[in-house]
Amino acid sequence: MLKVIVKTAVKTLVILIIVGALGFGIVSLATPGVMAYAFEQCGAYSVAAGYASIQYKYTGKVDDLDRCFRDCVAAGNDKGCVRFGTELIDDPRFTDYCERMNESLSDTMPDNYGKGVDYAQYVYGKTACARYSSGESDEAVKLVEEGLRHTQGFPYNNAAVELCVKAAEKSDAETKSKLLEIISKITPAESESDYYNKVKKILEE
Repeated sequence: MLKVIVKTAVKTLVILIIVGALGFGIVSLATPGVMAYAFEQCGAYSVAAGYASIQYKYTGKVDDLDRCFRDCVAAGNDKGCVRFGTELIDDPRFTDYCERMNESLSDTMPDNYGKGVDYAQYVYGKTACARYSSGESDEAVKLVEEGLRHTQGFPYNNAAVELCVKAAEKSDAETKSKLLEIISKITPAESESDYYNKVKKILEE
């Protein structure tokens, strides 16, 4: 009798697990945006990026593509940053999207990117750093150079800054030299001079 009860309990448990797994799978596929949000709130950005990617496949919206990119940045997923950052930059909606983002940037942005910062510079910079961390230093430098063509002067947190710091930390003389050549062609605004000179000094050391 006891064996029958145990067997029945085990079967019931197995069925509940299977039903639960199927239910979770169905909900996950049906509402990937909701799942991405839930995992973002938990700080599980790697998982969130996966759901954001499914959501983007469903909608094709540039907002969802950007969400994939930002979740990968938060997760430290260089491969994802390169993939989604490159796709975002190449998207014909990118310029208009960045202009819209610039109107709503706040201190809640990663790395304290706040109002007055061009979102395009953020995307170019993070994608360049991800390429650099992946061993693609030449491609990273090219991205920085391309990003700087889309701005005037040498604004705070532009596409070059973070890569300059990374190259300096690695004592990467070749990359530092290439970056120095690029920013030496820039004439900063008077209000940007101190910031520009500090970055330039990092590359010259």
